[in-house]
Amino acid sequence: MPINKNALIRYMAIDNALSNHYRRWTLEDLVEVCSNALYDCEGITKGVSVRTVQSDIQIMRSDKLGYNAPIEVYDHKYYRYADITNLPYDRGLTAIQVYNEVEMRCSVDLLKAFTQAIDDVLMAKEINIYAIKQLNDIIKQRLQFSVDVELLYKLASVCFFDKTENPRVYDQQYAEKKIAKWRKDKGVADFFSQKPLKELMPFLANVNHGLDIYTPINEQINKTHEELFRTISSLSKQKTTTSGEK
Repeated sequence: MPINKNALIRYMAIDNALSNHYRRWTLEDLVEVCSNALYDCEGITKGVSVRTVQSDIQIMRSDKLGYNAPIEVYDHKYYRYADITNLPYDRGLTAIQVYNEVEMRCSVDLLKAFTQAIDDVLMAKEINIYAIKQLNDIIKQRLQFSVDVELLYKLASVCFFDKTENPRVYDQQYAEKKIAKWRKDKGVADFFSQKPLKELMPFLANVNHGLDIYTPINEQINKTHEELFRTISSLSKQKTTTSGEK
């Protein structure tokens, strides 16, 4: 089936919009999104009709162009992707990484700090068995976490984005600003009990009642672990340097 440039612009605009799961999209919203995209890309000012967008959605749902987009209507008027993890490629890869971090209860940065601390201990002239035990205890403690709230916020910042963001690229600096605003505007439990987030993180149903109490404890534990990694690495490097000087 042939496809013209304007239709492709509309399909991409609809895809970008529905990839933002944090917002509810009516048909009128999608018409506006498509009209704005055509104006920005082609300078077309006449806009797009409701019937055109409805036809676009049907084509995207079908296999005529290979889309097979899982677009559904809910609450009788809102459009969304049935799979909330349906994200543009680059952002989707980031989401997978953060999902893995959530599952591990440990960020990649924290794991890097852990492995560096282990290396520093093993490189010292005298291997500190107690330091290795401390590092091992940290990992064991993290495996007992119900969740790491910091990672939940990070996951939300990947999957939900506003109209000022490029939906295809994850901007970590801007994500941190979003998280700071979310923290300011809502309590932890209230934030994660919102419908889109409950669908993204159904496992929170059993724990979100205690998130407001658990969060500051979680944050303090993270800081303690990070500081301990730095301390052990620093002391081990000092011993290595001292041994080398002798």
